[in-house]
Amino acid sequence: MKTQSGGGLRAASVTAKVIGLGLLLVLAAAAQSSDDKPTVELSGGMKAKLLSFARSPNGGPAGITATVKITNTGKDYVFLLFTSAPSGVDDQGATIQGKVSGVGWCRNASPQCIGVPSTYYAFPLQQYTEIDPGTSVTALFTMPVTTTAIAGKRVSLSAEMAFRLVSDLAKDADLSDRQKLQQVRMGNLGFDAVTITECADCSPAPARSSAAGEPYRSNPTWPLPVIPRRRPGAARTPGNETATGMGPGVAGSIGRGITSVVNDQNAARIITGGRVFVAFLVGVFVFLLWHNLREYRVTGEVNAFGKSAGWVILIGGVWAWVGYFGDHNAFLAWPVVVVVVLLVVLFWRAFASDRHKQERAEQMRSDFPEPPENKGGAAKLEDFADWTEPPKGKKK
Repeated sequence: MKTQSGGGLRAASVTAKVIGLGLLLVLAAAAQSSDDKPTVELSGGMKAKLLSFARSPNGGPAGITATVKITNTGKDYVFLLFTSAPSGVDDQGATIQGKVSGVGWCRNASPQCIGVPSTYYAFPLQQYTEIDPGTSVTALFTMPVTTTAIAGKRVSLSAEMAFRLVSDLAKDADLSDRQKLQQVRMGNLGFDAVTITECADCSPAPARSSAAGEPYRSNPTWPLPVIPRRRPGAARTPGNETATGMGPGVAGSIGRGITSVVNDQNAARIITGGRVFVAFLVGVFVFLLWHNLREYRVTGEVNAFGKSAGWVILIGGVWAWVGYFGDHNAFLAWPVVVVVVLLVVLFWRAFASDRHKQERAEQMRSDFPEPPENKGGAAKLEDFADWTEPPKGKKK
């Protein structure tokens, strides 16, 4: 009786252990499935997790959206900026490009965004996204319809990024923008081929009739046709209306085509303060070069271009000092070199100019005609007839 009782206890214990082990396996599998998202390690102590990767309901067959969670796992503060356009490639080689939202994004070329070769066009450092240690940000990548449709089921995602690591925010506030740009490093966010989550609502709705009896679809065909606007006040007459429903003469107008190019926004992009200043310097240099060319045609000496050379040395020296030498241990040495070279050119020009003046004075003395021979008596006006003729070999 005791033996049977002991065997029952052992059987119950084994059953409980089996049940407990099964529960642990189920919980582990559930935890693994809940965190079964592609994760990559990034530079600067960051980690990126792909939360979602699906076709856009509003993007048609080619539109794709991706949501990425970026976590700062390091001890430093991270200032993050995405550059250029993110791109995706499917398993058949088709590519699409898009945009970034939710974090700082510079749509220009990566070197230009971080101030290479000129800091004038660098992206503002105040618009970098700050990620404190242990915190996360979410970036949304949107790649809309393009001419090449993404037909594959698996797509690789890639995006260039720039970041800056700061250990002490108080010390970082004392740095200049140029010093901060020198701390910027480039990196890449990339996920291998990931299966796209198909959207259940992406299929176009069946055609149905409108009130006017014309069929239409809830998801229109892309790209949509561009319909010009009707001119205000233009009357619609049956004989003059176009196929698009515009008034008379509107279909052949050029107002909209011109304003798409000639507008204030495009003018502001072209006419900037820096370009106006450069144009002014170029104009001054062209004027001096023209003046020196005229002098060179008369004298035939290279030192006639002294003024133009002086301007090139001065402006080029200042530009090189601001763009390179000032930040590469030549803050004082480079201005000294530029000043010395500029003084040599100016003295060379001044010496040549003084020598030309002396030669001109000597030439004028030698060109004076001989006094007339009046053979005695008072001089007459006819005696000075030869003085009215220019000296031989000289222009009048």
